[in-house]
Amino acid sequence: MKNGIRSPIRVLQVISENYHLENIVDHCDRLAVEFTVSTLAGEGPFATEMRRRRITVYSLGCTRRSEYWKAVRLVCGIIRQHNIDVVHTHFIEPTWIGLTAAKLTARAAVITRHHSDCVYRIENPLKRWGHLRLEQCSRALADHIIAPSTGVRQLLLNRERTPASKVSLIPYGQDARRFEAVTEIGIARVKKELAMDQKPTLVCVGRLTRLKGYIYLFEAVSVLKGEFPGLTLYLVGEGPYRTQLESTALEAGIAGRVRFLGWRDDALEIMAAADVVVHPSLTEALSSVLIEAIALEKPVVATDVSGVRETLDGHGTIVPPADSNALLEALRSTLANPEAANGLAAGGRAHIFESMPACKTAQRHVEVYQDVMERRRGLLA
Repeated sequence: MKNGIRSPIRVLQVISENYHLENIVDHCDRLAVEFTVSTLAGEGPFATEMRRRRITVYSLGCTRRSEYWKAVRLVCGIIRQHNIDVVHTHFIEPTWIGLTAAKLTARAAVITRHHSDCVYRIENPLKRWGHLRLEQCSRALADHIIAPSTGVRQLLLNRERTPASKVSLIPYGQDARRFEAVTEIGIARVKKELAMDQKPTLVCVGRLTRLKGYIYLFEAVSVLKGEFPGLTLYLVGEGPYRTQLESTALEAGIAGRVRFLGWRDDALEIMAAADVVVHPSLTEALSSVLIEAIALEKPVVATDVSGVRETLDGHGTIVPPADSNALLEALRSTLANPEAANGLAAGGRAHIFESMPACKTAQRHVEVYQDVMERRRGLLA
């Protein structure tokens, strides 16, 4: 503190690429918080966007597990160089690295828990045990944990016995500018490129993994293809499950009705061009895809996993997870009654920006950093 004015809290974000951080940075009081960012990835658009915001970024290029200890050493060096007060980690691997570095340098640590119960669903018992022990250590080492949805908060409190005083509920803040950039010209371009005109279109956006529930969606599509001529499912995203999904689509007789688009920078335009956005996930923390679909006021069919009910708030259709028949019936009804589906989606944008305003969620992050630092000062006094 100089001349009665407290210096900003210096926060190092250890993260994988995510728009969520852009909204925090854009709406935080820079007099209260000074950000530095470290990402495990190499240089790319995310680092460019952060630097455009006058944020110092370190792109570590340490994405393989064999490089994680190197990443820890690098993060420790960043902490010391910038005299960091709080290390804020996101996602599983960056959290392991960031927490380790925070403890080695005696800094405060905050975790945002971007997953729900996926660790409990790991099929390999030994791998599941190891991940659960790491999760337990992470919760113990963290000074505070941010839950993006009620479901994640309840999991932390009830199943994992985390003290309520250690958990804050802060959803992913939303900035209207992302959605205002989605124009009719952009939507028309995507429709032409992907041949989305004159046929029913389903869009599903997400990493291609088993826990996203694609198998149940494929089972529903295998029936719907006979009822809706030309029906096409567009999958946006990459992941380790792609080869298996391509084989499954072939075996189910829907290979010609499923298009694997891979990673796309124009995912918002593709969702906006769809007749229905479908989200068959088996586990979730708070789905950014559903937030985006509702903000675009698109008809949505989604499984009832963490964060979905508070995101949709009546603006979409919810079905049980891992239930292809329920998914089939919901998609059939939505496709057959487009006026009703669009009416249900109307008002979704207003709901998202009222319930998850970026300015409010950014301020809540500032309050968490301030509370953590006050507690540490009290312990050291």
